Amino acid sequence: LIAGSKNIGGAAILAGKASMMCGCGMLKICTHKEQKSEILTVLPEAMIDTYDTPETAAETVMNGMVWADVIAIGPGIDTNNTSATMLETVIKNSTKPLVMDADALNLLAKSEYFHLLKEYQNNPETRRSLVLTPHPLELARILGVNKETIMTSRLELTKDLACELQAVIVKKDARTIICSHQFTSAINLCGNSGMATAGSGDVLTGIIAALLAMGLSDYEAGVVGVYLHAKAGDLAAYNKNEYSMLAGDICESLISILK
Repeated sequence: LIAGSKNIGGAAILAGKASMMCGCGMLKICTHKEQKSEILTVLPEAMIDTYDTPETAAETVMNGMVWADVIAIGPGIDTNNTSATMLETVIKNSTKPLVMDADALNLLAKSEYFHLLKEYQNNPETRRSLVLTPHPLELARILGVNKETIMTSRLELTKDLACELQAVIVKKDARTIICSHQFTSAINLCGNSGMATAGSGDVLTGIIAALLAMGLSDYEAGVVGVYLHAKAGDLAAYNKNEYSMLAGDICESLISILK
């Protein structure tokens, strides 16, 4: 899990905790050195690899990719040069299943990284199972259109991107759409407005990554992950309320949902 940055640690904790609660057996978090003690205090079960420069970031990412079965990148990584170096390292040096979220998607909105990913995904020798989890604005940035266009053609544009990148696109919204380049699109009907809270997407990233690590296909992980996330959100809203629930409540609710 490549997550967190110098000033942002919560995203790595939420994504990491969700992945371990959803069945990931062992987790390594690649993050900035200043976040190590904070993450270990909350999530002692995780291993932590740290960096402080673009050069050490690339080395840390490479070491993690050799070790891991599945890679997730994006929650809280920022969009600076170090983050760009990590994203480029992931795209160029691994064909393992990959989940991209948050700042990884904001970096992907820059044409150089989008075309790089597309080149690798359209080559059968370098293609990997790939899941992207954009919200409407992130999807608009990647496609180079305005948010209004996304809202009026959400299914068509999400499907088009899935085909263009040979990937699964989880377009997060009030009704999340999961589109694949291979299968029929799915629309999730669970969840509630309380899930539009900071960190909720980080939890979803962790869930999907864990499902991939357990052997599900990219499409299965996308569909099942969204459903589990939404059901956990509904349970969190039931136990608290839609106004007061936090992303951490969604994460904790996974325990009862999975049981």
